Amino acid sequence: MKSYNQLEPAIFPVQMEPNEFWETTLAQKHALGSVFKDTWGRTWRYAKFAGDLSAGHLVQPAALVNITTTEGYAVSNVAAVIGPDGETYAIKQAIIPVTSPEWTPGAYAGCLGITSDGTGEGQYFRIRTNTATTLYLEEVLTTAITAAGTAELLFMPSNKYKDVVIGAYTTLGIAGPAIGSVQCDVDFSEYPYGWILTHGPGVGILDTSASCTIGTPLSPSSATDGQLIRSTFTTTAPENVVAKLITVADDTITNKEAIVDYCFE
Repeated sequence: MKSYNQLEPAIFPVQMEPNEFWETTLAQKHALGSVFKDTWGRTWRYAKFAGDLSAGHLVQPAALVNITTTEGYAVSNVAAVIGPDGETYAIKQAIIPVTSPEWTPGAYAGCLGITSDGTGEGQYFRIRTNTATTLYLEEVLTTAITAAGTAELLFMPSNKYKDVVIGAYTTLGIAGPAIGSVQCDVDFSEYPYGWILTHGPGVGILDTSASCTIGTPLSPSSATDGQLIRSTFTTTAPENVVAKLITVADDTITNKEAIVDYCFE
């Protein structure tokens, strides 16, 4: 019989195996986004990784997909459809762009969609599955999407902890919200499921742009993906503080792993 760590109850209660925070697995063990607080007061989130990461890397949700058409969409009611996985699904509506796309079958299954332009702008819908040319929805649209003329669809994961990727940088900081830090080396092709740290002390990677002293507020790097940089709080490039430096050798560190206090939650 396995023994489990008896730690503080989670918001979504989960049973933890010893050392589970420092391992990744091939099979999913918990609901994505499950929260756990350990006896140190640290907060963790369960996630599925979509890229090779190193301990201390910041992660963000999977990239959004924006599809624009100037010829509109055909929307039709359907009773059922056989999905790319061979399963039969009860479907309410289908969206078919007039200009045939070349989607990867099943790529948007479980995603949320939003009409970001044209008739029905701002309307959300959930995608049950998709073929190379058609989106199959779980519900009927409240407002019909433009049949002709410019319209845009924006797809996003329904769970931001699904297929998380290394935080990408821009000149103004991270390109997308940082949602946590991975604390072990991850090879997504073999072991895609694991925990990210969202609050409390853990490993962080500092970039080479500036040395940091103890107590320095840290933001996502504006130079290197997945790393942390000293916050400068400039008015032209406002920064999102996500951590504070706790301890380093000789009070100064550059381009090394450090102990930081995360504050995503």
